[in-house]
Amino acid sequence: MNVPTSLHFHEKGASTVTLTADLGIEGARFCTETPVQPGTPVLLRLQLGPGGHVLECKGKVCWASDMDDESTAFGIRFLDLREDERELLRQYLAQAGFC
Repeated sequence: MNVPTSLHFHEKGASTVTLTADLGIEGARFCTETPVQPGTPVLLRLQLGPGGHVLECKGKVCWASDMDDESTAFGIRFLDLREDERELLRQYLAQAGFC
């Protein structure tokens, strides 16, 4: 599921706007041209649908893999989503047919 997301990488002081390549309750997968290393802390801002709720949370890059097209695929685990935010995410995924 593609969800517009703003990522801020703490260590690099860089921000990027991208779409999720996959989204779940515990985390998300992304592809970007920005090189990323496992362990990198990030701030995420997820937009749940056009005009939908915006979730902001801290995350951590759990894995990263260079792709053939010179982009990087990586997974982020959400670290501090509140239970009410998790419920909004569950509802969004269910409405989209992913739960």
